[in-house]
Amino acid sequence: MHIGSLLSLATHVNLLIIDEQIRRQYVVLHFSRFFLFLKPMSCELIALNISFIINIYACILSLIMLGYQIPALYLNTTFYTPKDYRYNQGLLGNFMAFMGKRGLWTFISPSIRSPLPHDGTKWQTKQAPTTF
Repeated sequence: MHIGSLLSLATHVNLLIIDEQIRRQYVVLHFSRFFLFLKPMSCELIALNISFIINIYACILSLIMLGYQIPALYLNTTFYTPKDYRYNQGLLGNFMAFMGKRGLWTFISPSIRSPLPHDGTKWQTKQAPTTF
């Protein structure tokens, strides 16, 4: 979701930089409501501005969601059991546990096959210290 929103925002910013009429209409829409009555906008420009605003909100919300999920991924815990550190294998180990052997390539394109180091039901845990 976040990558698509960023691409859409980049497209909108590119349009705002290249097309002077869109830039003028955007300034009129967002910074001076009075001028809308003097020179009405076309439906296409209104739709473009609305989709731009929706994409800004989509980027912000996906960044907020990512901020909540990074601690759980870093510690390899869940939100249900946040203090259970049995499955924490370090940053690289946690990353390989949920992304597979080809880690970064899977992050870039989820269609790449990347076998996981476990079967999905039995996870590697930390060894409890043995005392004699």
